[in-house]
Amino acid sequence: MPTSAPDASPRPGAEPSGDVAELQRAVVRGLRRGARFSTSHKEGGTTIRFDGRRFVRADHGEWTGLEHFDSEAALLAFLRRFFDWEITRQAGAAGVDEAAAWRLILARLERPSAGGAASTLLGRWSPAARAAGVLAVVVTVFAVIGAAAWWHEGRSRAEFKPPAAMPAVPKVPAFGSAPGRTERP
Repeated sequence: MPTSAPDASPRPGAEPSGDVAELQRAVVRGLRRGARFSTSHKEGGTTIRFDGRRFVRADHGEWTGLEHFDSEAALLAFLRRFFDWEITRQAGAAGVDEAAAWRLILARLERPSAGGAASTLLGRWSPAARAAGVLAVVVTVFAVIGAAAWWHEGRSRAEFKPPAAMPAVPKVPAFGSAPGRTERP
């Protein structure tokens, strides 16, 4: 396999090869489905994600910033530059070809976990499964409320008798006044 220089990035306007284009589409598709890139270090970190309308880079820590990408091409060019140091570090002096670089970038994509919040879990369900789940919860709630009302209705107020009065608790003598205790002079 031919290798290119580690800092080589695709020429603007140049069409990536088939394998590279497929890897890039996988990265964009993952971001659109809720995955993200994130880095963290002692000075802060960076998160790259899709906010539902556009791709966003958010820096936090000592250097804060927010950057929006107008197109997928701009995002992909940024990602290649952003991860270039890490790709070079992992590849060594020999460098890697573009397909290998994009495989490393795709491997850094953090996909949302299946055990996350309910909104993430519901987002993974089909609309029919989501509707069935909501319906099941509603039916369960009404069944519990109905059972409680039926039970309560079956017991008339006349049947309800307060518990017998508690027996009186004997008074305990105050501290120091117990029988048989003598005072010291």
